[in-house]
Amino acid sequence: MADWDGLRRGLEGAVTPPPLDALRARRRHRKQRRTIAVTCALALVGTASGMALLGQRDRDTSSGVVAKSTAINRVVHNERYTPPRADHDYIVTDFDFVGADTGWALGLRCVEDGCTTATWRTDDGGSTWGPEVVVARGVPRSSYTEQDPAGGGARSIRMVDAEEGFAFNPDLYVTHDGARTWTRVPQPSKVAGIQVAGRSVWVTERGCPVEDDCDVVVRTATLGRRPFAVADLLMPATIGSTLVRRAGERHGYLLTFDAAGGSPATLHRTADGGATWQPATNPCPDAVSAALSAGAGRPLLLVCSGEVDAEDRTLHRVPKQAFTSADRGTTWRALPAPPEAGELTDLTSVSATTAYATTLVPARLLVTTDGGATWEQAEGTAKSGYGYSNIDVSDARHAWAMGDQGVLWRTTDGTTWERLALPPDAAPATSTPPALATSRVPAAPADKDVRWTGLSFYDAAHGYAVGERCVAKTCRAVLRATGDGGRTWRVAPGPPGTWQTDEGRSANGVRSVTFADARNGWLYGDALVETHDGGLHWQNVGGYTGDVVARDGVVWALHYEGCASMFCGAWVGHGATTGGPLTGEAGADLVEHGSLAAVDATHAYLVDDGTYGGDDPKFRATADGGRTWARYPAPCPRAAWRTLSATAADDLRVLCGDSAAHFVARSRDGGATWRTARTGDEGGATFVAVSPDLAFRAGDRSVRVTRDGGATWRVMPGLDVTSPLQAFVVVDGTHAFALYEGGLLYGMSDGASWERLTRP
Repeated sequence: MADWDGLRRGLEGAVTPPPLDALRARRRHRKQRRTIAVTCALALVGTASGMALLGQRDRDTSSGVVAKSTAINRVVHNERYTPPRADHDYIVTDFDFVGADTGWALGLRCVEDGCTTATWRTDDGGSTWGPEVVVARGVPRSSYTEQDPAGGGARSIRMVDAEEGFAFNPDLYVTHDGARTWTRVPQPSKVAGIQVAGRSVWVTERGCPVEDDCDVVVRTATLGRRPFAVADLLMPATIGSTLVRRAGERHGYLLTFDAAGGSPATLHRTADGGATWQPATNPCPDAVSAALSAGAGRPLLLVCSGEVDAEDRTLHRVPKQAFTSADRGTTWRALPAPPEAGELTDLTSVSATTAYATTLVPARLLVTTDGGATWEQAEGTAKSGYGYSNIDVSDARHAWAMGDQGVLWRTTDGTTWERLALPPDAAPATSTPPALATSRVPAAPADKDVRWTGLSFYDAAHGYAVGERCVAKTCRAVLRATGDGGRTWRVAPGPPGTWQTDEGRSANGVRSVTFADARNGWLYGDALVETHDGGLHWQNVGGYTGDVVARDGVVWALHYEGCASMFCGAWVGHGATTGGPLTGEAGADLVEHGSLAAVDATHAYLVDDGTYGGDDPKFRATADGGRTWARYPAPCPRAAWRTLSATAADDLRVLCGDSAAHFVARSRDGGATWRTARTGDEGGATFVAVSPDLAFRAGDRSVRVTRDGGATWRVMPGLDVTSPLQAFVVVDGTHAFALYEGGLLYGMSDGASWERLTRP
């Protein structure tokens, strides 16, 4: 078992603390400096596009392999800043590149108390940027001002490659598809840093704001694991400020400074991936600000500034100092310090001789090509302005630096720099990003213990399957997504909460699914929950729900309320698919057994067979978006309805009958009058009309099709099932999907036959 107490003592230093009044003076001076830094940061994010001082990234470009580390603390202590004012558009707070062309920017926009975080992608090195992709919306401002991960905020981005990446600080999100979608991974403490080497991930967590002295711990995780989880404790430390750097999978460094109790700054290193740590020589024992650059096969580069106690117990600032080590911190060689151009905000080495540094007030982008012996202003960059923040390097020739006022600086030859723009002011991309390499996406687990119950496709390629996993009598929802027509599936973030199988209807049992697009979806059954950010957040918006239909930017939901025994009142709620309350007045005289169909934003229909209570069958229609509902004759007199389908406002069909015989009732005047026609036996209980002539009937054994408006029906080939049908989805006349009990999934892609697909 690890000796954590001994490790803490080693990290904090075995020295006698200074007197109490000296400690108070030190903390007072620290608070004053941080107040200045906070003021600077507030001014910074108030600019038109703003920036955040996110600094200190290292890339290992040896052998063409990029291994990058993101800082866990800024060089200047300015993490506690307020989000931008409500009258600003998105302000980019971080960016990251995975090659000479492909990169992402992460931005923040706040309106009143709610903030939204989004990303943009570039595939031409930052010249143009694609549309925003929301990471999280509705994040309270306090998530940023109090550095509270519970609110869901993020202002840093770390992409490992073109598919895997993280958004963090203070909360944590993960993407497996190139930032097309994000999944929240809630953490108890602020996630201050992410470092990746190979498949190993180090996650640095901080338990309190940077102004206070508290625990900073490093935990481990595995890249690409689904669901992503932060698990084992790698190293705890009770210290004030921490830098964690990796130089490959085996080697890493832990630099602590400005520690609680006035302890000297310390440097520890590991050569076995963090299993054991040893002290290294620290040339900056009085550091209160530091930047460390490390990379596999490269010397360490350290720039620091400190403060010492004078005889009168006051603190004096030590100017910047620079050091390099070729033996992993055993010995150090002093270098000329970078120019006193302002607070250092980032330090990134490219090779043994080339490195970049940025400063704040005044702004400088500095470069050295002789291992730190001399530093010069980077050619072509501006010397005015407020400051530069983080640097990113993909190889010896390509690098980027973020400035204030939405400026991105880029070099493509390692020598001269050009000025570009960051979103939202940048030029929009005219081409779509490359398709996701599906071979790189791990398949979803087999989930043999999941009972799949619902299916939804919003186009021929993209869809969702929902099921329930039960342990004993406790169940929870399981959600899967596909982007290739059901051939492969990935884990999608589902709603939290459980329900009991022996309690009948509960507060959150959901077994059906409808998605309007990649971001807006609904799960329903005993409850109705919705997401408007691809599953990152779910909200309960209703009780027992029978149908959800999304058409033309409007979602319709058939709810049941006031249930007493078997009798319920029904109403239809409707609203924008992108979010907002579901409102409406509909069908209060309907009972529990009903079905809903909609053809657009204004026309919707309800059918009920009067099964419970012996009431007569009913049919209702609205042509004004649900404000009023007309009553029409029942389409299935003296027989149970099966499925309601509508292809247009004046073309409606209802499948009527029982297990022995079926017929279709059809209306060509919006439900005012009906005519019936037999469909034959063994037709199944699900009916979907695509056009006036084309329609499908699906059951437990077969799917039948008519292409002449119901005059003739034929069995479609390719199905070999005897299991109950769970869900049937028709996208268009060519593409359809059928889900059977046991997770059996079939798809139609030619309008004529079925093929077996991968189970969710």
